Amino acid sequence: MASPARPLLEVSHLARSFGGVRAVVDCTFAVPEGAAVGLIGPNGAGKSTVIELISGFLAPNAGKIIFGGTEIQGKAAYRVAGLGLIRTFQTPREWGGLTVMDNMLLAANPTGRTAAWRALFTRRRLKAAERDDRVRARLLLDRFGLLRLRDEMAGSLSGGQKRLLEFARISMRAPRMVLLDEPCAGVNPVLQRNIEEAIVGLQRDGITVLLIEHNLPFVERACSNVYVMAQGETIANGSLAELRLIPAVVDAYLGEVQARV
Repeated sequence: MASPARPLLEVSHLARSFGGVRAVVDCTFAVPEGAAVGLIGPNGAGKSTVIELISGFLAPNAGKIIFGGTEIQGKAAYRVAGLGLIRTFQTPREWGGLTVMDNMLLAANPTGRTAAWRALFTRRRLKAAERDDRVRARLLLDRFGLLRLRDEMAGSLSGGQKRLLEFARISMRAPRMVLLDEPCAGVNPVLQRNIEEAIVGLQRDGITVLLIEHNLPFVERACSNVYVMAQGETIANGSLAELRLIPAVVDAYLGEVQARV
């Protein structure tokens, strides 16, 4: 039997308060390297705050966050991103006044170009790095169905197309892990399927995924393991089939979802 993948991200007893409001009380979970793991729960459970804490946009009041063996709690967001851990937002944040292609090129990993500046024959090597970035950007835009829109302004795309551009930019950056905050919000069912395929593509590229999403059929297809949050705490984990049999999970969240359906 193959041994389970080691955790790439470990969150232990995370807590964060805003004045008298305890947004995250005791959140603990792990994401194995190469996996897609879901984080679900009712509105106000603290899921998005957890994403803010992991990605460095907020500092926790207590707890540990270990990414790739390094403690990252309290580190600035740009330092966390520099380690290869990036996040998306509930509303896509493209550079609306730039073309789709320019958005892709800005997301490129700068390593090759930085090295080129320090090398002999800098101009030639820099041009080669930029040419390679453009070729890679075209391939990724084609993979995500956006190549025909490469010269369009990113701000003119539909909500679903902006989401796909977000995934293309993630792939262009090639991080170790990505935190996806409600990628299906406001997206039509056809593009939701494209987003699902994009998540599979990220895993195929070796990128680990933590997914926050209210669309439970989507989560069930995308994630083999799911954690449930309620009132700032992680209360259970397992497959969605297993979670449906846990009364506390049904009371906290799944019963509410079934009632809406």
